[in-house]
Amino acid sequence: MLFQRLARLQGRVDAPAWPAADDVSDAVAHAQALHKEGFHQTGMGDKHVASIPIPLLAEWAQKRGKTFADVMQDDSLMKAFLEDPDNSFCRVWKGKL
Repeated sequence: MLFQRLARLQGRVDAPAWPAADDVSDAVAHAQALHKEGFHQTGMGDKHVASIPIPLLAEWAQKRGKTFADVMQDDSLMKAFLEDPDNSFCRVWKGKL
């Protein structure tokens, strides 16, 4: 089902729509809780930079004429999303990228 949704975002498959970006309050609360509790590092020692609801990232990409897949494959797009102050609520580790 995930791949159907990704393909739909790229305009290739008639699949169920993502939930609206305003329906991600639980995911946002989760990211904020991780930050407040200090879970800034994974078990492998990597930085846990963010917890991003997929619908939110997909909507952000679409507003820029990109797809979710574009953002996932282009580090500069992901960095732009993460460094945008409007998306700071998704950040778990707030250090410099």
